[in-house]
Amino acid sequence: QELRLAASSITPCWFTSLTKATALTFKTGDIMTEHIHKIHVPTPDDEKHIEEMSKIFKVISDPTRIRILSLLAHQEEQCVNCIAEGLGMTHSAISHQLRLLRDAGLVKFTKEGKEVIYSLDDDHVITLFAQAMDHVKHKNTP
Repeated sequence: QELRLAASSITPCWFTSLTKATALTFKTGDIMTEHIHKIHVPTPDDEKHIEEMSKIFKVISDPTRIRILSLLAHQEEQCVNCIAEGLGMTHSAISHQLRLLRDAGLVKFTKEGKEVIYSLDDDHVITLFAQAMDHVKHKNTP
């Protein structure tokens, strides 16, 4: 199906990873331009992934958890005491934040005796973190 819209000041864009093609017609003064949008219509399988993505973004929306991820991205592995000391927080406060990050699948842990060592779950977490940081830096650069 094609959808044609008349608009006076819409900036068209191109989404290459999306699937349903839609043609949009834009009119600016006497000039008509057509722009093709590929629009992805979410499937039931997509909905499951959308919910999981939402949970991840909710968990990383907290500044303390972002600081923990940043510390682990740079130090690779840290015990709870080192993370607490590095961020100037209590052991119990860091443990609580790490549990939320662990439940979201963003960090993992191993035990060395009584000590619990945390690290980022995998390279996807680093990529997600790096992309968000690049986006913020890009938006804040004049």
